[in-house]
Amino acid sequence: MANVRVKICGITNSEDAFAAVRLGADYIGLNFYSKSPRYLNFSAAKEIVRNFSGPAKIIGVFVNEELELIGEAIREIPLHGIQLHGDESADLAADIAVKLNIPVIKAYRIKPDDDPASIKMPDNVDVLLDAFTEKEFGGTGKTIDWTFAQKISAGTKRLFLAGGLRAENVAAAIKIVKPFAVDVCSSIEKAPGIKDLETMKRFIEAVKTI
Repeated sequence: MANVRVKICGITNSEDAFAAVRLGADYIGLNFYSKSPRYLNFSAAKEIVRNFSGPAKIIGVFVNEELELIGEAIREIPLHGIQLHGDESADLAADIAVKLNIPVIKAYRIKPDDDPASIKMPDNVDVLLDAFTEKEFGGTGKTIDWTFAQKISAGTKRLFLAGGLRAENVAAAIKIVKPFAVDVCSSIEKAPGIKDLETMKRFIEAVKTI
């Protein structure tokens, strides 16, 4: 499947941001969730963005955050979009997209007994599917049921697939799910928030050569 985009999430420093763009990433994720090991404050994020160049779009990741703080982030940091990775409803995601005039990705953390029919998204919001754990909002390294994801993808304009993707399995996931983009974080790290550049290179190559 051609032209599947790559989102590298949990970027915490300029070196990894530059490397991701150089290797072909289409999106860079900056995490503003304070309980995440990949958390960035606005000052650190602005430093990354200040030195950033390239075609990749910068996405701010938020978890159950107040609208006022999301708006502040957008004003201070030139974000191209935001990702809501908490318990936000689809209606709230759509409302935020309109109020803040910015593209929104709404993440769903999938449980084994979830019903694909329960995941419906407004036209102005993209969908991201990730694995559910009680302790963490993303970055768990756990895979989801790709057949489940395929059912969501078939009825979604743009689906981002996350959850335990690696260079060794991403081609198989893309073949089944047919996503708009794949999202990777912990599987290309040598420590939380610190990317392993060779592993990141192999992942991006595995996607771009499909």
